[in-house]
Amino acid sequence: MNIYRKTGSLMVAVALSLGITLAQAGDIRWKKENFTYTAKGKNLKEFLREFGVSQGLTVVVAKDVEGSVNGRFDLLPASLIELMAASFGFIWYAEGNVLYISPANDVRSEVLRLSNTSTARFRQALEQLDLPTRRYPIIYDARQGTALVSGPSRYVELVVQTARSIDQTQTQTQTQGGNGIATENAQVRVFPLQYAWAGDFTYTQGGRDQVIPGVASTLSQLHNGNSPVARTSSRTARSRSPAESLRSLGLMSGSSANSLDALRGQKDEPLLQNSAPADRVLPQFVADGRLNAVVVRDLPDRMASHSATIQALDVKPGLVEIEVRIIEINTEALESLGIDWRLRTNRIDIQTGRNLPSLSWGSALSDSAPLIGPNGLQGLLPPPAGVLTTVLGDAGRFLIARVNALAQEGRANLLSSPKVMTLDNVEAVLENLNTFFVRVAGNLDVNLFDISVGTSLRVTPLIVTEGGQKQIKLAIRIEDGALTSQSVDNIPVVRRSTITTQSLLGDGQALLIAGYAQENDTNDQSAVPGLSNVPLVGGLFKYQAKRKTRVERFFLLTPKVVVL
Repeated sequence: MNIYRKTGSLMVAVALSLGITLAQAGDIRWKKENFTYTAKGKNLKEFLREFGVSQGLTVVVAKDVEGSVNGRFDLLPASLIELMAASFGFIWYAEGNVLYISPANDVRSEVLRLSNTSTARFRQALEQLDLPTRRYPIIYDARQGTALVSGPSRYVELVVQTARSIDQTQTQTQTQGGNGIATENAQVRVFPLQYAWAGDFTYTQGGRDQVIPGVASTLSQLHNGNSPVARTSSRTARSRSPAESLRSLGLMSGSSANSLDALRGQKDEPLLQNSAPADRVLPQFVADGRLNAVVVRDLPDRMASHSATIQALDVKPGLVEIEVRIIEINTEALESLGIDWRLRTNRIDIQTGRNLPSLSWGSALSDSAPLIGPNGLQGLLPPPAGVLTTVLGDAGRFLIARVNALAQEGRANLLSSPKVMTLDNVEAVLENLNTFFVRVAGNLDVNLFDISVGTSLRVTPLIVTEGGQKQIKLAIRIEDGALTSQSVDNIPVVRRSTITTQSLLGDGQALLIAGYAQENDTNDQSAVPGLSNVPLVGGLFKYQAKRKTRVERFFLLTPKVVVL
């Protein structure tokens, strides 16, 4: 038996005695009798069609499959089709009673994402369609809900269409409230958390409620996107309108209290519109605040994936202690501190102090310039324009000692030194504010507006581990304000300064930030009791002096990683 390819140059002697291992012939029910045929220069397409007729199959041959066949054949049908495929380099598969023949380069692969159905249900659907999954096996990943299919293009396309159809049908069933198989087979599991919050954590910042998403909200946003929990976790609660604030103080009249919607400007929008029934959408994630646990309702083969994700989110956070010292120093005494300062603007980079490199001027500065001098930490985060910063190691204790010495001379003052401990990547807030209310009269109502002045410090630490060494990245926002002697419409003018910067420090190092200088006018008056009140000569027993001092406020921050 001789077989010639389309070039006619290759001859293959075929016999069962050669010991060729033939692959399984797919899902076709071949006839048990041998196929006997003698070919002399027979066209390959015609040969395959006649072979199909003998097996009760319709054969569809691609135009790129060509060749001629010579020889006498007496083989089982399954062995013959595999022999032809190996000799002429084509691939084949069957759909029912149709046998498709295509060239070898027609093979393709696809990764399918099963969003609304399980891999078990998808496998069951393919078996019901009698697709040749044994010849071209599909690799399933139940945890990720994916399937990898490889084979002829027509076969792969049929599998892809089947997956889309099942997903779409399952989505419609869930949306219409039907009893889909996915929801019928769903189970419920409870995952207790040790370190993370199961529900959303809400705190007030600047008069607005800020929401930190919990694990349940994170998972719901990841899988469902527009679920009610996800919508709640991604939005920031609005601040109270002036009308609501005044109503809580009892200063709103009845007619105005009923007009909150008008003062608010708009009504609250519903969180979810045109959504599917809650009990039909999978997966579902609910936070149990009493147990601090996430309750999951989903298909059994997806629970392993949810468990791995929850374990990755529920990690023990690091602890950071932040010590802040607020210092006021007379500008005339600054030279005695010996601090190496860095002033950075858009086109000027100046460093002052001892043993420092020369200043640079007039050229654009790189954002990766060292943060401080050669003896300090080489950070990659420069201070913003117009801010003086320096990093102190052990010199921080020396600075405090010098400040205490200046305080004894009346040229410095250590205002406060609070400490706070916070979690890694969680903002810590230190505020020392004075609040007063300004009354504004209207036609029908009296409105009160609060004004707060003082010092507010917000620090977000992030522990960075590199090469076994721990560093702390700080995001800092400082607001410093005070009342002035000036007033407008009998309302005092508030002076307020803001500093926002970032820095990278070694564990235990200190960051010194220079604020804005301010001038203080003081009137000192002393008198001799009794004699200072004598007419005409009382002024001889009084002493009055006016002094103007210029002080600068500093913020010394020392973060430390706390190991429990």
